[in-house]
Amino acid sequence: MFEFKETMPIVEALGNPHLTEVHWSEIKAKLGIEDFPLEDKQFSLGELVQLNVAEHCDEVVNISVTATQENLLRGQLDTLTMTWKTTDFELAQYKDKDAMVLVGIDKVQTVLDESMQMCSSINGSRYVKRLQPQAQDEQDRLNLIFDTLEQWRDCQRNWMYLESIFSSGEDIRKQRPRDAAEFDAIDKSWVKLMKDTFKQRSVRRQCALSR
Repeated sequence: MFEFKETMPIVEALGNPHLTEVHWSEIKAKLGIEDFPLEDKQFSLGELVQLNVAEHCDEVVNISVTATQENLLRGQLDTLTMTWKTTDFELAQYKDKDAMVLVGIDKVQTVLDESMQMCSSINGSRYVKRLQPQAQDEQDRLNLIFDTLEQWRDCQRNWMYLESIFSSGEDIRKQRPRDAAEFDAIDKSWVKLMKDTFKQRSVRRQCALSR
């Protein structure tokens, strides 16, 4: 006998605002009522009895729980996307030269570490299956930012070191003309890169351009 207390979990599950078209299709398939407009939520308890939904209570509740968890994961992915839309590089003039360098890299690294931890948690969720393509895209994007930031930091450190050597006077340039010429070419590229970065400081965009 379909008792009132048996209807509550099902009514709550069917009333879940996070149920999407795909979830309703799954529920109706489980109940064998593909043509019944269950998603309109105009059903009565009597109709639930006739549909014999109690027999599939656990399955319906599980689909509803999945919908809720997927919604949470989707929100976290949206947060990651928004975070990197608004995370910019900070730059400052280098000494008194017509060149710029990245500053505050640790701030970007902190945001990156937190984002990678969140993304790892999302990808480790048992409910991520339907969101896997988006989650993987975010993971790939964060990995690219991580790799690019490491290389950018090393490149900047090396450039600053060499710049201090080849700008110290003409003696070193006369002693190592080939090295000086190679540095000048690198220096020109570096100065242009940093000016371009200053114009468009989005970390996400700049790292994507570096691919």
